[in-house]
Amino acid sequence: MKIKKIICIITLVNNYVYASNCSSIDKYVQQMMLKQKILGMSIAIVKQDKVEYCNYGYTNKNQKNKITEKSIFEIASITKTFTALLAGVAISDNKLDLNLPITRYIPELSSNKIFTKITNKELLSHTSGLPLGFKKDFTESELIISAVNTKITSISGNYYRYSNPGITLSGIAVTRIYNTNYQDLLDKFIFNPLEMKYTSIRVNPEYDYLIVTGYNKYGAPVDFMNIGIENPAGGLKSNTYDLSKYLKLQLNSQNSDLKNALKIVHTNYYCLYEDGTYQQLAWEYHPNSDLFKKFQPDNKNRNITVPHKLPNRCKNKPNGFIDKTGNSSGMTSYIAYLPNQRFGVVILSNSALKPAIVDLGRYILKINQNTP
Repeated sequence: MKIKKIICIITLVNNYVYASNCSSIDKYVQQMMLKQKILGMSIAIVKQDKVEYCNYGYTNKNQKNKITEKSIFEIASITKTFTALLAGVAISDNKLDLNLPITRYIPELSSNKIFTKITNKELLSHTSGLPLGFKKDFTESELIISAVNTKITSISGNYYRYSNPGITLSGIAVTRIYNTNYQDLLDKFIFNPLEMKYTSIRVNPEYDYLIVTGYNKYGAPVDFMNIGIENPAGGLKSNTYDLSKYLKLQLNSQNSDLKNALKIVHTNYYCLYEDGTYQQLAWEYHPNSDLFKKFQPDNKNRNITVPHKLPNRCKNKPNGFIDKTGNSSGMTSYIAYLPNQRFGVVILSNSALKPAIVDLGRYILKINQNTP
C-alpha cells in the first residue's frame, strides 16, 4: 500500500511539472505579444511522447475565432526540413548521392559549368553560393534558366549564403528521382505515415475554416504566398497539431522507419561559427550557450543567418540544440529541440518578421532543461 502511495505521488508530481509548461511561459508570451504586436500564436511543447498546446490570441483582427492547435499557418522555411528529409529518404534508397554534382540529377544545369562542382549537400546546407532568391520563377524550367544565368562568385562549400533556390533544386532532383510531384512524395514518405492530415502546399478546402490570416510588418493582412516551383523551400501550411508529430519524429528517430534518413539529415556537415554552431541539412545545430543569447536577425529583420565565410573549424560542443526558423510575408515560425533530453517546441505566429519568436522558443528550451 505504501509503495502504491509513493508511485501515485511521483505520478502527480510529474504530471504537475508537465502541465506547468504553459503556465510557466504565459507571462513571457503575453508581454512579448503585446510588445511585438502579435495577434495570434500557437505553441506545441513536446516532451518525449507527451504534447502540450499553448494557444494565444485570434486567427484575424475580427477576433471572432481563437487560435487553437488546429489553426493553419504558413510554416515558410520550416518546409526546407521536409525537403531535406525527402533527400535523406532518397539517399537511404541509394537513389541520390549527397556528394555528386546536382547536374547528375538536373542535366540542364550543365550549361553553366559551375554547377558541375555543386553538390546536393551544398544545396541543402546553403553553401552552394546561390543567392537568397531569384525573380519570381513559377515553373521548373524558369528556375533552372535563372540558375544557369546566375553568376556565382564564392567557392561552394566555403561560404554560407541562405538560398531558397538551392533547396528548391535539391527538391526538384528528388521529384525527378521518384518521378512524382513534391506533394505526393511528402504524403507517401512523411505525412501519411505520421498522420499529418492538415499539412500541405494547398490547404484542403475541408479545412479552410482553420486558416489563419497573416499580417505583414505594417500590420496589413496578406494572403498565403504563391511561390510556384519554390514550394520545397517554403510552401507548406500546417499547424502545431501536425508539427508536434513531426517534432516527435525528430525526438524518437531511433524507433522510426525514417531512422536512416534522419541520421543523414542531422549530421553536422559544415562549421557555421567557431563556437560550435553547425549546418546540417536544412537544420542548424547550436551549442547550449546560444540559449542564453539574444537572437540576432539579419539587416532586414529576418530570422536567418547572415552570409559569411565559413571558419576552418568548430569547437566540439555536445548536447546542444537543433532548430529551424521560418518567415513568410505574413507569418513567423520556429521549431527547435534538445536531442539528448527529447524535448522540443514549435511556435507559429501570424505576424511577419518577428525574430522575438526565436528568443521565445529558446527560452522555452532553456527553462525546461533537465526537467523530468
